[in-house]
Amino acid sequence: MIEVEKLVKSYGTAGRRASAAVDDISFTVPAGEVVTLLGASGCGKTTTLRCVAGLVSPDSGRIQLGERVVYDSARRLNVSPDKRDLGMVFQSYAIWPHMTVKENVAFPLRCRSVARAAIEKKVTTALELVGLAHLADRLAPNLSGGQQQRVALARAIVAEPDVLLLDEPLSNLDAKLRDDMRGELRGLQRRLGLTMCFVTHDQTEAMGLADTVVLMRDGRIVESGSPRQLYEAPRDPYTASFLGSSNLWLSASLGADGEKVRLRNDFGTFEVDRPQWWTGERRAAAFFFRRHNVRLVEPTAAGGPNIATGRVTEAVFLGETLHVSAAAGELTATVALDPWDASKVTVGDEIHFAPTHPLVFPAGAERDVEAAEQDVAAEPSGR
Repeated sequence: MIEVEKLVKSYGTAGRRASAAVDDISFTVPAGEVVTLLGASGCGKTTTLRCVAGLVSPDSGRIQLGERVVYDSARRLNVSPDKRDLGMVFQSYAIWPHMTVKENVAFPLRCRSVARAAIEKKVTTALELVGLAHLADRLAPNLSGGQQQRVALARAIVAEPDVLLLDEPLSNLDAKLRDDMRGELRGLQRRLGLTMCFVTHDQTEAMGLADTVVLMRDGRIVESGSPRQLYEAPRDPYTASFLGSSNLWLSASLGADGEKVRLRNDFGTFEVDRPQWWTGERRAAAFFFRRHNVRLVEPTAAGGPNIATGRVTEAVFLGETLHVSAAAGELTATVALDPWDASKVTVGDEIHFAPTHPLVFPAGAERDVEAAEQDVAAEPSGR
């Protein structure tokens, strides 16, 4: 179990006001589960992880690993990293080039003065778990990137820690190997029952690995929950846009009818499930839907409720999907259609589609969506 409570860490330079890299955040990872700290570069996720590891001293807060409190500012308690009973995998792997695979993995055990016979057994077990037993005597520089990542992972688990921390461990791998390693890492975590905290900027990694995703922005937690919850029913527009390609249209409110809110914009008139924040006094709102949550409809449905009508400005075949851009008045949309619909879509013609699973956010949400899009675009993998 990992419990982080009201954690604060600020950085400042002489003559300048300190800025909070981590600003009063709290989250809990139940024993045997995986939490992903997700966010753009500079959001505070790595600083949070390094505080948990003991590599960075927080300004205030409390950190508990299992039954043991390892940091508590109120008690002036700060347990050193080597006493926290955790394993850590760094983005750079930190493999010693002058050592063999076996020697790299054995290093944490030698630091703890474990008996030689026990070291041999534990190292062999760890290397078998990551599929590198046959390379035990090879020098680390003679390994591929994926193999070096496995060595780092074996070294992190060889001492059988209660907690495993990983800081962007897959970011240096190519896309195919990254996908493969993600599956292997999740399988290993389940077999060993590890409690794991994983830092990444990649949405696919976050959702594919985590029981709980904690989305961070500017040192704070925007929203946390299961991957499905954050993707399908986000409470914050930044979350909605960061986790997947989307569309957002500023719309006029036509009022509420029971459990539905009616909105109008240049694409048409739409009904959306009434959100909890809706007061009935709003005259504008933001209509949100994901690019792939659409279905084409016949022209005879044009003008009906929940049918968007626009003019096709671009159609790009991408193999698994057909990306279509459309415009209506001042608004634009990009939708992902089945490639078999290509014959039904012609640049310059009208297109009619029904957005499915839409959400509604307060007017002004477009600023958060724009910020999320910029944050995603700034990362190496983009979206």
